[in-house]
Amino acid sequence: MQPSFLDALGLFQWLGFAVLVAAWPVYELLTLRRRARQAEERAAQLTQDYQHRIEALDVVQRQAVAHLLQHPQPLRTPPAGVGPTLHAVAVDHAPDPYAIPIGWQNSDGVADLVTGSLHGDSPYFVGNIQVTGMTRWGKNIWEFLTTTTLCARTTPAQVQIFCIDGKGPDGALWRGLAHNWREPITREEDLPDAIAALEALRAERMRLLAQHGVTKWEELPPQSRPPLVWVVINELSLLEKVLGRELERWLTRELSSALAGGLRYCILMQDASNWETGWRRQIGLAVAGGQVSRDADKPNLGMSTGEIKERGGMPPSELAERGQFTVRFYRDVVSVSIPYLTVEERKAAIARLPSARQRTSVSSLSAPQQEATIPDTAVRSAASRGQQCAKTTRSALLADGSMVSTGHQNGVSTDTANTLDPLGTAIDTALEQGDELTDAQITYLHLHRQWSPTRIAESRGLRGRKQVRLERVYAALGRRREPAEVEQQV
Repeated sequence: MQPSFLDALGLFQWLGFAVLVAAWPVYELLTLRRRARQAEERAAQLTQDYQHRIEALDVVQRQAVAHLLQHPQPLRTPPAGVGPTLHAVAVDHAPDPYAIPIGWQNSDGVADLVTGSLHGDSPYFVGNIQVTGMTRWGKNIWEFLTTTTLCARTTPAQVQIFCIDGKGPDGALWRGLAHNWREPITREEDLPDAIAALEALRAERMRLLAQHGVTKWEELPPQSRPPLVWVVINELSLLEKVLGRELERWLTRELSSALAGGLRYCILMQDASNWETGWRRQIGLAVAGGQVSRDADKPNLGMSTGEIKERGGMPPSELAERGQFTVRFYRDVVSVSIPYLTVEERKAAIARLPSARQRTSVSSLSAPQQEATIPDTAVRSAASRGQQCAKTTRSALLADGSMVSTGHQNGVSTDTANTLDPLGTAIDTALEQGDELTDAQITYLHLHRQWSPTRIAESRGLRGRKQVRLERVYAALGRRREPAEVEQQV
């Protein structure tokens, strides 16, 4: 074979390779343009469709739609895990360790966390709380986020918790914590002792107030102020087996003086329709999940369906998805959503809280605590901040999945690896060297370090296009990833 022919063949191969290298970016660009054009056409089609639907409405219905669009809506996909919620509360309420999360909402396209406070001197004090909703709607997860936030941002000298869960499984998760006033009640036969203990605690707190000549827990001297006690009653109907008809009178008696004595009740049940209104008047924050009928809207929120809509909320009977709640704080109404948490995620979050063996010697009734300063300008609801720069920063953090929890005074950290953990050390080495992460390592990052799937996909531990990396993460976590609308059309 002639050398000139071989040279020509080699030149042809190089030219073909050069054309391929030059054509590939052009092909990718054309593909992206095609996808963008399809998305624009789909958006235009939806816009036209909704425009026709709105034009078909009468004047009153159009006004109702316009009024609804002016109010924030529940965030359709709240930040996954416990970390983002903890971080947002810490940022918004740095001086107030008693701040609690209420839920995420979509405020003008920005992910915004609505918050409140259990401290009586806060302008956003919520008082006793009632949580209702159908089975498996997310009531226990809502309570879990609140309790975890309290324990993560306080010491046992500031807050103690007491869980009464006659069903057992959810309350059992809190065993062995330093913040426990008493160990969780998980058996029906232990309910009488729990009721007697709460009555004794209330009586002791009332005597303490009288001894110091004050009218509420917040006015006690810091050196004499006992911890705030967060009491969770899971499924109120279980207490009815013990107290019978006396239950509602007992609730009225306990709740009426609980706030003054530094006790905050969180009562969970499926529906408040069949309960008397006496003790429910002591509820400051009503959190209502999905209900079957409109008849259940008013008993669970204290407002009719029409009043809820007028104030910008979604009636419980019209909530579309589990994890969405409509919240009433006195006359204010807002609809929010919370993330779904698996049992493994909840166990991982609780494992970071101080255990009973780390607890210092404190009295359950009269342990002194550090005084918390609650300035009006610092403690505020995230829904009413009105600072666009802060909202923009948070939306950017949520967009790239980098919002994680920060450590607090009790040593809770959701983004710091335990150097004594071999698996954590192996993950750090893999990320540093750019090695491929295993399924177990991906699960560890998500559960123990509270990394979002997006953050894991963007780390050095996975290779390939972003969509492929995300699919890899979701497969390792055992979850089904819903493709974006553009991806569905390609």
